[in-house]
Amino acid sequence: MKKTVSELIDARYGAQYETLITYKQWRDNLRTYISVLRQLSSFAQKQGFALVEGTKEEIAKKFSTTAATFDAFQARFPDLLKIEGGSFPGRREARKSGVLLTRHSLEEIILTSLEGAPPITTRERKTVRALKVNDVYGGATEMGYRADEIKFILEIMEARDLVEVVGAWVQEKSRPSVSLDALAEQVMRFRHDADLLHAAVHQPETELFAQRGNKYSNQLKEIRKHHREAELVVLDELVQSDLRVLHTLVIREIDASGTCRKNALGRATE
Repeated sequence: MKKTVSELIDARYGAQYETLITYKQWRDNLRTYISVLRQLSSFAQKQGFALVEGTKEEIAKKFSTTAATFDAFQARFPDLLKIEGGSFPGRREARKSGVLLTRHSLEEIILTSLEGAPPITTRERKTVRALKVNDVYGGATEMGYRADEIKFILEIMEARDLVEVVGAWVQEKSRPSVSLDALAEQVMRFRHDADLLHAAVHQPETELFAQRGNKYSNQLKEIRKHHREAELVVLDELVQSDLRVLHTLVIREIDASGTCRKNALGRATE
C-alpha cells in the first residue's frame, strides 16, 4: 500500500506536494473547516459537488471570520475551498452566491487506493475495504507531507463521511445503498424531462437544466467505469433534488402557458 500511494500520487499529480501549512495558524483554520463540514447535512455538499449557499457575510460567519478577512482565509486553502464563480456577486448580480468545500488531492489519492484495497471484517461484522494507517502515512510522507498534514487530511475525510479511522485501519464508511440501475433510470428521466421543457420554453433556466441532464449522464458513465460508491451517493442526491425543482418548473410553465404548450409540457409531469 505504501508504494501504491506514492505511485498513484506520482501518476496523477507528477510528484506535486500541495501543502496545508500555509501560515502559522493553519491548524486552527483546518479545525474550523472540519467543523463546518460536520455541520452539513448534505453528502453532496460535504464532497464539494453541491454549493453551500449564502452571502459573503453568511459564509464568513460559518468559518468564524468576517467578510473583510474571508478572502484571505480562502486564499490560504484554495484546494479545499472555492468561491462559486471565483468571487461573491455584487448586489446587482443575479447569480448564486456561496462556496464549494472541495477535496484535497491527497484525499482523492487515498480514495483511489481504497477502491483497490482488500476487504476486512469489522467488529460489527461488516465487510469494508480498508488501508493500514501506517501505509497511508508512509506513502504520503514519501511525497513530502508531514505527519500533522496527513492527520488533518484523514480528519477532513472523516468529516466528509468518506472514511473512519479505527485502530490501525483507515476504513471506508458505510453509506445508504443506491441502486445503479435505478439511478440510471432517474438520470434518463431527468434528461428527457429537461430536454422537453427546454424545447417548449427557451429560457436560460431551462437551458441550464438541459445541460445538467447531459452532465449527469456523463457522470453516470464515469461511475460505471470506476465504481466509486461515494460519487454514486452524491449523484443520486443531486438528481433527486433537481428532479423536484424541475417538476416545479414544469408545473409553473403549464400554469403560465397557453394551450399550445400544455400538452408538450404535461408529458414531463407524468
